[in-house]
Amino acid sequence: DRGLFIVTGKLHEDTGMKDAEQAFQEELEALKKEKIGERELQKVKNKAEASHVYSEANVLTKAVNLAYYELMGDAGLLNRQPELYSREEADHLQETANEMFKPECLSVLEYHSSKTSP
Repeated sequence: DRGLFIVTGKLHEDTGMKDAEQAFQEELEALKKEKIGERELQKVKNKAEASHVYSEANVLTKAVNLAYYELMGDAGLLNRQPELYSREEADHLQETANEMFKPECLSVLEYHSSKTSP
């Protein structure tokens, strides 16, 4: 879905769902208020590029990625992905965070194991 952003994690056994949700909210708020540093941004860009390169080594993964991008409407995006990531700037990321991470747009889905209770 356009504009969909998923945050996911696994809880440490001593961490409750409410604490984890609060920690996620604090991180999303930080993205809205504080511009990401150039070094951290470059690390993310490098990781995205490496992930893309490694995914190209496996035929099955490449086929799945092509299918995914085709479902998004443009299989050619797969080949342009590294370029698109490399052009991102800290200001644009902060603007996008402010547009997307609004409390009224938040949905939380909790998965509990059968060993724990909510």
